[in-house]
Amino acid sequence: NPRLLPLSKYANIVNFTTGGQNVTFEAGKIYNVNVEIKPQFMHTDLNPVAYNITLTINREIFIFSVTEEDTLLDVIREKAGLTGTKQGCGCEQCGACTVLLNGKAVNSCCVLALQADNGEIETIEGLESPNELHPIQQAYIDEGAVQCGFCTPGMIMSTKALLDRIPKPDSSQI
Repeated sequence: NPRLLPLSKYANIVNFTTGGQNVTFEAGKIYNVNVEIKPQFMHTDLNPVAYNITLTINREIFIFSVTEEDTLLDVIREKAGLTGTKQGCGCEQCGACTVLLNGKAVNSCCVLALQADNGEIETIEGLESPNELHPIQQAYIDEGAVQCGFCTPGMIMSTKALLDRIPKPDSSQI
């Protein structure tokens, strides 16, 4: 049996040659290879492995069916229909996707849904009451801190996490 090398979440490299020679791959080198691809049928779009998870989002309990590849952001936006949390960079750099998971600010684009199972999630939609904005939201508006608005929900959630932890932070704690 050849050693399987991951190609993507849908297939593995099962055989490779370069000029008829077997190759030992070394980090940092580029190879010209002929590749035979064998699908991993358990992990294709036709037959994904599904898991049920329970999340409390904005004080409401949900049960979702997710796959191993689903992120918390995917679940929040696509399955729960809460689109205030934004997809920005997708690599934990910009913070547009920030939500609170068990009271801690996390970049939901890089948290797998399975990792959040039984977690308590708070999104930007969970901050406001029916009659008024959360004080942090109002402060952003009053100070003109909304910019274009795309990443503002993530910044507000990060601010909330900080103020929940340290109600009166000094500049070194911010």
